[in-house]
Amino acid sequence: LARVGYGNSLLQRPGGQAQPKDFSSVIAQLQGTYRFTPRTVLHLGGERNFNTAAFGGYYEYFRAYLAFEQGIGDVVLLHLDARYDHRQFGFWDPPDVSDGTGGFTAVRQSHDNRWDDVLSAGLMADFHVSRIFGLTLGYRFEGAFSEFHTTASTLDTFTEYMDHRVYLTLNLRY
Repeated sequence: LARVGYGNSLLQRPGGQAQPKDFSSVIAQLQGTYRFTPRTVLHLGGERNFNTAAFGGYYEYFRAYLAFEQGIGDVVLLHLDARYDHRQFGFWDPPDVSDGTGGFTAVRQSHDNRWDDVLSAGLMADFHVSRIFGLTLGYRFEGAFSEFHTTASTLDTFTEYMDHRVYLTLNLRY
């Protein structure tokens, strides 16, 4: 699979304020798939794209990913995947915030060029219970690693996080 296109965030601020920097560039995806058997598949790929973000307007990312699927009979599908994202955010100048007494507290950021490295992985088992019902059990991990933080008064807010999710769903299939 190979896809190439053009992406533009089309950001603009109301009232004629200075526009934030737009994302305006080539986006692409390249993926290779190898089918070992009719029930065993390996996907390997890379992608460059962008997404909107609350602070900075957008982030562009470079992603590498790997996915493996194994079917067991007509009953179970096992899925294992991992990906790495390098995210570069648009410029953001934080506004001062009200301190509740009519004054303002200055908000400062650690540096102008924010970037995050995001690692995620997951394991899922999908069980075919009957013709119309299925059951999915899975685990998903996502960790964002960044040195970026904001400071207001003496409070530092960091953007790093670790997210662990275990899920069980009952699926209605039609």
